[in-house]
Amino acid sequence: MLQLPSADGVARLLSGLLGRPVEASAGKREDGKLTICGLYHSGDSQNVAVLAMDAALGGYAGVGLMLIPVASAEEQIGRDASRRTCATTAPKS
Repeated sequence: MLQLPSADGVARLLSGLLGRPVEASAGKREDGKLTICGLYHSGDSQNVAVLAMDAALGGYAGVGLMLIPVASAEEQIGRDASRRTCATTAPKS
């Protein structure tokens, strides 16, 4: 069974990836709004991790990783909230 990480764990992960302080807090999970997802497999095709986030978090994390100004993310998220993405990373043979 999959277990959701703590808000502190998410903040530490994102802070390490982005190289800057990140604040996270627990909120109400709305499955219908978790539009960006990834399923990660081990070498023996066992599910080992699932990533799910809403479009806003995906946009802000993406521009943070690419060092694009926040205003660009805000403009894109506001303009095209209808875009939905779901990707699966399969194990390499």
